[in-house]
Amino acid sequence: METFRFRKLLIRLKITLFFVGAGLSYGQNAVIDSLITVTESDQHDTLKCLAYSDLCWEYRLIDQKKAIEAGQEGINLSRQIDYKFGEGRNLNDLSIIYMDKGSLDTAILLLNQAKDIRVELEDQMGVAAIHNKLGIIYEHQVKLEDALNEHLSALAIYEEFDIKPNIGFCLNNIGNVHFKMLNYPKALEIHEKALTLRKSIDDWYGIAGSHSNIANTYQFMGDTAKSIYHYDEAIKVYRENDFKNDLAVTLNNLGSLYVGMGEYDKALTFVNEAYDLRVALGDARGISSSSIILGEIYTEKGNYSRASTLLYEGLRISKESGLFNKEKAAYEKLAKLYAAKNNADSVYHYYGLFSLKEKELYQENLQNQVNELETIYETTKKEQENEKLAKENAEETARRKSAELATSVRNVWIISITSFLVVSILVGLIFFQRFRRKKEEEKSKAVLVERDKGIKAVIQTQEKERARISKDLHDGIGQQLSGIKLAWSGLSSKLGASNPEELSNLIELTKVLDESAIEVRNLSHQMMPKLLSEFGLSAALKEMMDKSFQLSEVAFEYDDLNINDRRFTDEVELGVYRVAQELVNNVIKHAEASKVELQIHSASNQIHVLVIDNGKGFDPRTRDGQGLLNMETRLNAINGSVHYEFDGGTSAHVKVSI
Repeated sequence: METFRFRKLLIRLKITLFFVGAGLSYGQNAVIDSLITVTESDQHDTLKCLAYSDLCWEYRLIDQKKAIEAGQEGINLSRQIDYKFGEGRNLNDLSIIYMDKGSLDTAILLLNQAKDIRVELEDQMGVAAIHNKLGIIYEHQVKLEDALNEHLSALAIYEEFDIKPNIGFCLNNIGNVHFKMLNYPKALEIHEKALTLRKSIDDWYGIAGSHSNIANTYQFMGDTAKSIYHYDEAIKVYRENDFKNDLAVTLNNLGSLYVGMGEYDKALTFVNEAYDLRVALGDARGISSSSIILGEIYTEKGNYSRASTLLYEGLRISKESGLFNKEKAAYEKLAKLYAAKNNADSVYHYYGLFSLKEKELYQENLQNQVNELETIYETTKKEQENEKLAKENAEETARRKSAELATSVRNVWIISITSFLVVSILVGLIFFQRFRRKKEEEKSKAVLVERDKGIKAVIQTQEKERARISKDLHDGIGQQLSGIKLAWSGLSSKLGASNPEELSNLIELTKVLDESAIEVRNLSHQMMPKLLSEFGLSAALKEMMDKSFQLSEVAFEYDDLNINDRRFTDEVELGVYRVAQELVNNVIKHAEASKVELQIHSASNQIHVLVIDNGKGFDPRTRDGQGLLNMETRLNAINGSVHYEFDGGTSAHVKVSI
C-alpha cells in the first residue's frame, strides 16, 4: 500500500513540474484535466505512459469506459517506445478496472502479462502484489487451490524481505481460502498465527480483522461461545479506533449469530446499532442488509408491522442501489413474514419474485462468462495483429537497408550481393511462412481448447444451478407446501363437519394441493435426480424410464448389463444421464413409438448407451433443434459421441470414454 501511495505522489510531482515548466497552474481539483493535458502533449513519452496509468486510475470510480481507454492507450504507447515499467503499470491498473466490472478472466489475463514484466524488471514487491490480486480473483471464481497457490507465492516473497504487515495480510487471505475449502481447523490455525503477528507490530486494524475471521470460523465449527468472544474483541478494537464501517459490519455479523441461536433480543441490540451506524455513514448496501435482518428478527418476535416496514425499506434500497442479492433476500424474508401471517397469496407472490430473481442472477452470470470469453478472444486477436504488423515493419526496414547498402558498393559486387540477398530473403520467407503457419496452428488449437473449457464451465454452472434450484424447490417450496397441506387437512375436516354442503369443494381443493406438492417434488427430481448422486447412473436411469412411461401405453424395457452399483466421475454420470434423458424425451415428443428400450453397459474403458424405439424415425442432419445441440455440447465436454441408425424406428448409440 505504501509503495502504491509513493507511486501516485511521484507521478503527480512529475506532472506538477511539467506544468510549472510549461507556465501552467496545477491544482487538486484539476487532476484529471492535468493528466489529459500530459497525454495530449508531444513531449515526455515515458511521463505520458505514466499519466495514462494514473488517468485510468482516476477514472476508475467515475467512468469505467474512459478508464479502459486510458489504460489501453498507456499499454500501446509503452510497447511502442519499449517502456517496460510503464507497460506493467498500465496492465496492472487496467486489470483492476476489469475486476470492478466483474470481468475476472480478462483481469487475470492482464495481471499475468503485468507479472511477466515485473519478473523481467526484478520487481519482487510488484510480483507479490500481483500474486495477491490473482489469489483474490480466484477466490471469487471459487478456484480455491489456485487462490491458495497465489497467496502462498506472495507470502514467500514478503517473508523473504520480512515485511510483517504484508505477511499478516497474506496469512489473512490464506486463512480465508482454507475457510472456503471447509478446512476450519487449518483456517483457525492460520488466523491465530496472523493475530499473533499483528499484535507484535500493533496493527490494530489487522488485529480486529483477525478476531472477526476467527469468530466467523468458530461460528461455522459450532462453537458459538468462542465466536461471540472474538466478535466482542473485534468490536472493542473497532470502537477504540473509531473504525465505524468495520464496526457496523461486525455488529451485524454478531447480531446474525444471535438470530441463528434464537436469542432475538440480543440480536436486536447489535443489529440496531449497526443499522444506526450505517445510516450515519450513508452506506446503502449496509442499510439494506441490516434492515432485512431486523425485519427477520421482528418477524420471529411477532411484531409484523415493524418487520414489514424494515423489510420493505431493505427491498427499496436494494432495488435503487442495484443490490441483486439483497433484493433476493428481501423477497425471501417477506415470503416468510406473510407465511407467519397466514397470507398464502402474498407468500406465493414473494416466493415467485424470489425465484425470478434467482433466474435473473443465473442468466446474468452466464452472460458475464460469455462476455469474458469474447473479451479474451478479442484481446488475443488484437495482440496477434500487433505482432504481425511489427514483424512486417521490421521486414520492410530490413529490405530498405539492404537496398541502400547494395547501391553503395562497387558495381563488380552488385550481381553477387543481389543474388545472395534474393536467396537469403527467399529462404527466410520460406522458413518464416513455415514458422507462421505453425504458430497459427498452435494458436488455433489453443483457442479451441479455451472454447472447450468455456463450454465445460457453462455446463458445470448450469448443473450447479439446477442442483441448487432442485434443493430450493425440495427444501423451500416443497416444505412450505407440505406444511400448508398438513394445516389444510385439519382445517378442511373441521369445515366439512360444520358445513357438509361444501365437502365436495373441500375435497377438490385438497386434491389440487396434493397435485401441486407432487408437481413440485417431480420438478425438483427432474432438475437434479436424487438417485443419481446417492446410488449412481444405473439407478437414476431406471427411475427416469419408470417415471417417463409407467403411466403411458408405451411398452418399455431397461437393461443394465454390467454397470450395477459402479460409480463414475460426477461429470460423466451427469453428462450420460442428461443425454439419455434428452433421447428419451425425443422419443416421447416426436417418435410416436409403442415400444422403447434403454440399455447401458461398459466395456474397454467406455460406457455404451442404446436407446431404441419402433417409432417413425428422423434424420438428425435435417433437424436443428436445441435438444440435439445440447446433446452434442455435453458429449464433447465428456469425450463422447452419438450415432443414429434407422430401420423401422430409431436406434441411438452413445459412447463415452472413461
